[in-house]
Amino acid sequence: MNTIELAKAYAPMLAEAFKKDSLTQILETNSNRALYEGAAADEVKIPILSTDGLGNYSKTNGYPDGSVSLSWETRKLTQDRGRRFNIDTVENMESLGLVVSRLLSDFQRSKVVPEVDAYRFSKIALGSATGNRANASITTGANLEKAVNEAGVVLDNEEVPRENRVLFLTPAMLNLLKSQISRFVLNDENNIKREVLTYDGMAVVAVPENRFYSGITISANGFSNSGVMLNFMVVHKDSVIPVVKHNPIRLFSPEENQDADAYLLVYRLYHDLFIQPNKQNGIYVHSTTAISTTSTTTP
Repeated sequence: MNTIELAKAYAPMLAEAFKKDSLTQILETNSNRALYEGAAADEVKIPILSTDGLGNYSKTNGYPDGSVSLSWETRKLTQDRGRRFNIDTVENMESLGLVVSRLLSDFQRSKVVPEVDAYRFSKIALGSATGNRANASITTGANLEKAVNEAGVVLDNEEVPRENRVLFLTPAMLNLLKSQISRFVLNDENNIKREVLTYDGMAVVAVPENRFYSGITISANGFSNSGVMLNFMVVHKDSVIPVVKHNPIRLFSPEENQDADAYLLVYRLYHDLFIQPNKQNGIYVHSTTAISTTSTTTP
C-alpha cells in the first residue's frame, strides 16, 4: 500500500474516531429528532408535541375529546468550523508518510473533539433551569456524594425519569466519588478494579477539566474557557439535541491538488446543541462558583 492509499484509508475512520473520543457522544441518541429538510442552510427544526390532560368520562357522552398539537420550532446553528492543511509532497516523503497519516487522526482527537465537547457542555450548563443549579467548592467524597444525591432528589421532584440520566464529572470529582465506594472487584489476574461505570443507575462519564466550563470563547484557532469550572452535571438524554448537520472530510493527492505540489486535507464541521423545549429541568448543574449569563461567543 503506497502513501496516498494509506492516508486515504484513514479518512473514513475520522468519524469513528470522533465517536470514540467524544465524551458527549452518549447524548446523541436524540440527534435524529432535528429536521433538516425544508429549513434554511443555517437552520434545523425541532418538534414540540403537546396534548390535553385527562377529562371527566361521561356515562352519556362517553370519552371527552382531546387535542394533540405538533409544532416545529426553528433553531439556528451557530458553529460552522473548518480547517485546511497542505502537506508538501517532499516533506511527507522524507517523513515516510507519517505527517499525512498522523495528521488525520491527531487533528480529530486533539482539536476537534475537545472543542465540540467543551461547546456542548457550556450550552448545557447555560441552558439548565435556574432552580437546577448549585455551586460550592467540593473537597471531600462525602460532600460530593451528598451533592449528587441532592441533584437526584431535585430531578425526581421534577419528575425526570431515572432511566437515561448521565452523570458527567471531572476526574478529581470521580476520584472523590471512588473514595466513597468500598466495594471492589478482582479480575481474573487478581488486579483490583475500581472503575465506576454507573452510580445510582446513571452512566458515569469523566470529563477533563479543560472541556468542562460554563462558557467558552470560540476563536479563529480553537477555543478557550471563559466561564466557571463545573464540578458535575446530571443530564437526561431527552433534554438535549446535539446536531451535526454537515461533516465532510476530504483528502486530495498532489495530483488532484491544483494549487500546490502537496497533499490537501480539508475538514468542515457544522454543528450545534439545543436544549429540548420544555425539558430543561432534566439538567442539573453543579459548579465551583455561581454561573453567570455569559454566553458562548463566536469569531
